[in-house]
Amino acid sequence: MLHDRRCWLEQFEPRRYQDAAVGAFARERVKVEIDPRVEGTGAAVEIRTADGAVHADRRSAPKGDPSDPLSRAEIEEKLRTAAAGFMSPDGVKRIVALVSDLDNLRDTRELMAALRAA
Repeated sequence: MLHDRRCWLEQFEPRRYQDAAVGAFARERVKVEIDPRVEGTGAAVEIRTADGAVHADRRSAPKGDPSDPLSRAEIEEKLRTAAAGFMSPDGVKRIVALVSDLDNLRDTRELMAALRAA
């Protein structure tokens, strides 16, 4: 994820984690340590950049957990990312609109049709 600067499904495919460049990057630039203060599904991350800046974050639960839910905007962005290459941007907008007004949807077949990838 540090190498690609994103965390999505393709970072977990064998071609990515078996990639020699990714392996070299990890060996040369990433150090993983156990932090005994982290419990359960929590995590602590500290990044030191080449210029010496330090960026740190500590979470007791992963983003998207009920204790730290995704925002509506984050959910919509996740849908747009997942649908890219499978569905048109207009199709995604249609799904968002239908789900946004789900209480007034008369027939779920309309939503089911919108969810089918082209």
